[in-house]
Amino acid sequence: MANDIKGVPPSSLTGINDVTGSRRVAAEKQSAGSTPESGPERSGETVELTDGAKLLQRVESELASAASVDTQRVSELKDAIANGNYQVDDQAIAEKLLRSDGERK
Repeated sequence: MANDIKGVPPSSLTGINDVTGSRRVAAEKQSAGSTPESGPERSGETVELTDGAKLLQRVESELASAASVDTQRVSELKDAIANGNYQVDDQAIAEKLLRSDGERK
């Protein structure tokens, strides 16, 4: 989706073209001498995120804190394969493949 902004010079829109733009603009202002204490309340500037952007921030933070790999489960599977104890349930795999294919259609 594109917004047509008339009468606003492009140089004033730097860093505002994506969700992370507000972070980049804030970082640029902070490095230019602005401090967090002199933030939006004192400067008169405010930024309001859309519901989608707020959801994205929440999901990003939850994913960042989540473990990406269950190392205990991986270790158990490696041991079972190495010992020859790992059993493949071909019937369950076939059923899940068929169900997955049916959901895609």
